[in-house]
Amino acid sequence: MKIIAHRGSNLKAPENTVSAVKQAWLDGADGVELDVRLTSDKKVVAFHDENTKRLTGAEYEINKYSFDFLRNLDCILQKDSENISDKIPAIGEIVDSTKDGKELFLEIKCGKEIINPLREKLADIFPFDKKKLSIISFLPEVLINIWSSFHEINIYKLIDLDRNPNMNYLNAVNEAVKNGITGLGISGDFYRCRQMVILAKSAGLKTNVWTVDNTEIAAKYHEIGLDYLTTNNPALMRKTLTMGGN
Repeated sequence: MKIIAHRGSNLKAPENTVSAVKQAWLDGADGVELDVRLTSDKKVVAFHDENTKRLTGAEYEINKYSFDFLRNLDCILQKDSENISDKIPAIGEIVDSTKDGKELFLEIKCGKEIINPLREKLADIFPFDKKKLSIISFLPEVLINIWSSFHEINIYKLIDLDRNPNMNYLNAVNEAVKNGITGLGISGDFYRCRQMVILAKSAGLKTNVWTVDNTEIAAKYHEIGLDYLTTNNPALMRKTLTMGGN
């Protein structure tokens, strides 16, 4: 089971920043999961929210401002009595900070308008095996268009089981296979996620569960053969797996 740092090591550095990515490698993560959006001048940046208020204290909508403008803002993590800051990164900076052999999961937080700018940029800068790149999204129309543009990469459909209590798991798995989806990213309580993980793996899909910070739950996922565990605390998860002899 591989450990994926949720928005980078966001407990130690501002989420979705270069410093969070670099910290994830120090914490023993196998990969990082980051959110991507499009600025007004069609630059792909790593940022979760629609606007910058929560992370920077100043409220600007990402898609209404240029990258150069947004670059002047400081993303801040308050840790103990210290403020740790970094800048909103362009996708190229994220790729440059991703070590060889590590994996990069990019969650598309906007619509399919990001696909062409993302494809063009990654074609120029992606320095390692594209099988180490995964695009993830809740939106089927984004994933279908991504698949037509990036045949060589992995694509994951995100499913929040808490928000879909009546979901037919088998139908969801079969639909993913039909649409050429590589894997499922699943969130929810362990027992519901376990059922979907087992079904997905039986259909040949990769499986990723987010966001798990409990070591006992992580150990249970490892036992059932989960492929990827996304966590806010990659250092703790890595220590847990190492102590378990894995």
